[in-house]
Amino acid sequence: PKWVCLARCNGAYVDARRADDKDASLECFRQFVLQTSSQEVGCSTEEGAGNLQVLVCSYSRKQFGQTGDGHYSPIGGFHAGKDLVLILDVARFKHPPHWVPLEELYKSMQRQDPATNRARGFAVLSSKQLHRGWLSLVSKFGQRFAIVCASEATPSDGAPTIQEVASAFCQSVADALAGDEGENEGVPEETERAWLLLPRVLRAALAFCDSPKMPLTVVVHEAACFECRDGSCCKEATRQLKEEERERQEGEQRNRELTLQSLRDVAKQMESWLGHAPDVAVEQQVAQVLAIPLDLWKDALKGSTAFPLLESKLKLAALPEGMRCEVQGLRGQFRDLLTRSGDGSCECC
Repeated sequence: PKWVCLARCNGAYVDARRADDKDASLECFRQFVLQTSSQEVGCSTEEGAGNLQVLVCSYSRKQFGQTGDGHYSPIGGFHAGKDLVLILDVARFKHPPHWVPLEELYKSMQRQDPATNRARGFAVLSSKQLHRGWLSLVSKFGQRFAIVCASEATPSDGAPTIQEVASAFCQSVADALAGDEGENEGVPEETERAWLLLPRVLRAALAFCDSPKMPLTVVVHEAACFECRDGSCCKEATRQLKEEERERQEGEQRNRELTLQSLRDVAKQMESWLGHAPDVAVEQQVAQVLAIPLDLWKDALKGSTAFPLLESKLKLAALPEGMRCEVQGLRGQFRDLLTRSGDGSCECC
């Protein structure tokens, strides 16, 4: 959704979920409501104590007998005893804040959105307290990435459509597995088979990311530097403020280096799976592979024994701690581009 994309691109950490996701459940939603409704707010130190989280729901008003259909509103509270949630309706001219049964709200999110033919859902928004995001997906074309429907004409700038990107990736992986025979029976054989397929699959992904078929690339942002060119800022600022600014910038530089070191660690792991190092731009290529969402990998591998093994290696929990937030952000950007379709270019990404 556009609003999720805008939130990420404006610095928010977003965990977006749909009610028809494979791992979606009423209890999972209840835990997110409880988590986000159990924070202390209203004091000047609230953000220093941890990431302040806000849960926003995309739901159908029809479930509650209200006029209209699709709507977005944040959740302001949770009554555990009665299992009620407080909706802070953004259209206050129609509905003031009101309590609804949590189960009914979940059902309203399960209603299909006619624009996407999928269920609605919710997102948890928070700030990135520990450090800024150092990795981002950008267009290789040096301009806005074209977002078009499959039924629309290909953009005049030659950039591939979103559907073409997904299709090309799946085809690249399928070609790598071409000629592979059916699944062997028995767990040991399947495990050995998966390890044999893993290098072929990763080489195909690396080649795809380095080809024109992949219109996105990963960039590493630079840390801000402390500058005092003419001395004027020093005259206006106190020594303490200057020292605090230097410490902040030095902290940013350390966090950036930790991210890059974590990326190098993943690259070394990938070298061991491949049997050799990727040919060019190791850090950039590895980051591009990590940015590919696991559900796209699943579609590409189509039940192959390689997928469970690859998933165990590339899931967030298996990555170095310094990379998890970065990779989740990259996959979120990638998914925004893959799932959006509409009437123009994505200006916010």
